[in-house]
Amino acid sequence: MDGMSPLTVASSRAPVEVIVQLLQAGAAVNGEGRDRGTALMEASHRGRPGAVDVLLHAGAQVDGTDSIGDTALMKASRAGHWQVAQLLLAAGASTEGAGHYNQLFEEPRQAGTHCTALMVAFLVEDKGPLYGTRNSTSTALYILSKKTWF
Repeated sequence: MDGMSPLTVASSRAPVEVIVQLLQAGAAVNGEGRDRGTALMEASHRGRPGAVDVLLHAGAQVDGTDSIGDTALMKASRAGHWQVAQLLLAAGASTEGAGHYNQLFEEPRQAGTHCTALMVAFLVEDKGPLYGTRNSTSTALYILSKKTWF
């Protein structure tokens, strides 16, 4: 995986024990690779809650952004990984700023009806905005409510 650190590669596919060993050996938990992506972003995108948990406990920045402004929460949410999204929210991931919240669920690729209902539930529980801001007229809840598969 060209341009990615060993920790980022491990976070995408290796057993959690390998991630722990790399961190113990001094791997930079917030090291950026290709497109300014981090190990936490890769683990979140791949839907790896064990890896996400280890990285968060090692001090991974929960709200870091890559070169296009995506966060780990955005990557997990778009891919339909609600368990990872819940871990990130519990760790203090922001649901606001830089258009992040409004884009969370515009392109869910793997989310089925059950997963979508769970995403709505934790958005409501997290007390995310129901109405758009001055710069945007829609929110993630609004976008989800318009989906025909919901």
